[in-house]
Amino acid sequence: MNYETLQIEQGDINIVSHGGLALIGQAIQRYTHLSRELDTLIPLRHGTKHSDILKTYTAMPCLGKNDFEAINTLENALYFMTAIGLKELLSEPTLRQRMNKQAKNFLPFVEKASLDFLSNSQPTLTSVSTGHLPIDADVTPMDNSGSHKEGVSHTYKDYDGYAPMAAYLGQEGYCLASE
Repeated sequence: MNYETLQIEQGDINIVSHGGLALIGQAIQRYTHLSRELDTLIPLRHGTKHSDILKTYTAMPCLGKNDFEAINTLENALYFMTAIGLKELLSEPTLRQRMNKQAKNFLPFVEKASLDFLSNSQPTLTSVSTGHLPIDADVTPMDNSGSHKEGVSHTYKDYDGYAPMAAYLGQEGYCLASE
């Protein structure tokens, strides 16, 4: 997929509400080696490339979608595919089965890509008045009440859900790690 075909320009009207998705695709392509490393180091004889699975899984929460079935509800599949560099839209069963089987194997590649992005994009990191660079870590409870998902439990926010923990770097809040 040629990422150079996407041009981001300011206009007078809102054409697509998920315009930031193109930035996610560009960030993965330009500042990480995620696709090449993942597809090379975890070989696949046939089927959808591991990197396409992971790019799709990464992009879905950026659209406010947090479950596998949400892939079936995309309003503009062509834009989604172009923005993150897919040749075809994945099916919900393919996405679910591959993530269930490979998620633990994918994790080191995701963590490396996150660090590669921060290193290669050279973002501005603002320190606090003492000159220290802050790292903030906290949980973010996610409401999954009534979802029947595995692993859901009561959170301190008084609802059933998950509470993933993330660490953010600098005053800008770049995500350094999450669990």
